[in-house]
Amino acid sequence: MRMTLKGERTSSAQELIPPAWRRLGLLLSLFLAPGAHGGGWAKPDVHGNAKLRYAQDRTAGLESHQAAAYMALDGRNMFWDKLGFTVDVRDRFNYEKSDLGSERRNAFTAYQANVSLNDLAGGFALKAGRQYYYAGETTAHFDGGAVEWQNWRWLKLSAYGGKPADGMGPPTAAGFRGAAVKLGSGRKGYVQLDLLLAEHNGRYATDRDQQATVFRRLPLGLDFTGNVSFLNRLPKSASARLLCYVPSLGLTVTPRYYRHMYVGDPASEELSPYQRSLAVLEPFQKYGVGVSKYFKLGLSLSGGTDTTMPARRQNYYLSAAAPNLFVKGLEGILSLAYETQGSRRTSSLSVGAGYGLSSSLRLSAGSSFNRSRENTEWGGFRSESRTYYATLKWSRGKRMDVSFSPSLVQTSASSSPIQRFELNNNFRF
Repeated sequence: MRMTLKGERTSSAQELIPPAWRRLGLLLSLFLAPGAHGGGWAKPDVHGNAKLRYAQDRTAGLESHQAAAYMALDGRNMFWDKLGFTVDVRDRFNYEKSDLGSERRNAFTAYQANVSLNDLAGGFALKAGRQYYYAGETTAHFDGGAVEWQNWRWLKLSAYGGKPADGMGPPTAAGFRGAAVKLGSGRKGYVQLDLLLAEHNGRYATDRDQQATVFRRLPLGLDFTGNVSFLNRLPKSASARLLCYVPSLGLTVTPRYYRHMYVGDPASEELSPYQRSLAVLEPFQKYGVGVSKYFKLGLSLSGGTDTTMPARRQNYYLSAAAPNLFVKGLEGILSLAYETQGSRRTSSLSVGAGYGLSSSLRLSAGSSFNRSRENTEWGGFRSESRTYYATLKWSRGKRMDVSFSPSLVQTSASSSPIQRFELNNNFRF
């Protein structure tokens, strides 16, 4: 037994913590306490889905196996009506075996893994962990924090920052910081201004990616969305989209336009990694229109065309679906696609049908045909492929389904067909 003299102080766990840290912990405990922002204890509410997939391919001299698992969870009211979380992870495993040997690859990716505090006092919301920023053609996954403020319906402010997330491909920056301002309720229209700062280590200066987005709901069933962005004060891209919907006719027409203007050599070391990820050798534009029409008895048609310049690439597509084809419950699907670019021509045709054997069991089958040809100064090149597939799917309500899909692929480049067996299991909760 250790005896202490009068006036001698004994060490405690509290005394080992620096005073500044103790004060910070006290403030956080008061701030995060359920009673500090109203509300109270609540029953957890978790929704999401999980997917398991296995595929096996076999052909002459080669065998491959792919297994994948996906899980996405969204939790709210986690024992406190302001606490939530988001998880989105994927794990993939590939194994290939050939006459030359075998190879194994495994990749785990966490797209999101964060906790959030919502509806705090003053209209604040906080989020910490792995998350992402998305605006237009820019997506930045990072590990860090974000704060939002919305005390009025027509105004929303947000700020975020963190380090690039691991496992998301080559990093384009050493750190990300940004902010956004959104004006408008979002139902009839809004204007949003975004600023993303991509910070670098070494000789590269910080990149400033700025973007403005406008959405407006117009009379006569028209929705307009426009976007313009700048990188380091240089024009980067612009886009416009008009959605025209006529309910009485079951008709939807969607003209669209996109232009990319940020020019540079993606392989040049003079550009920062972030600039290289967005640079193209020459500006290009893409415009097109999509049309869909719904008829009585459930028949639907959709089609459209896209043109990319100056590559002179044109795409045409058409699809039709009939839920009751000749027999009640027999669904038929037909799709056509045609693409031209210079002297190259590519076409595809796909035909499929599905029938419900019972309330929980469904059988579908189909085939597709693809052809490509190109004329060059060395002569003409031609390739073809055919695919035949079938799928047997069993469902247990909306909570779970299991499907088994064998398929066979024949190509003009090989005399040995590719045999595939695929098994999918989906859970929703």
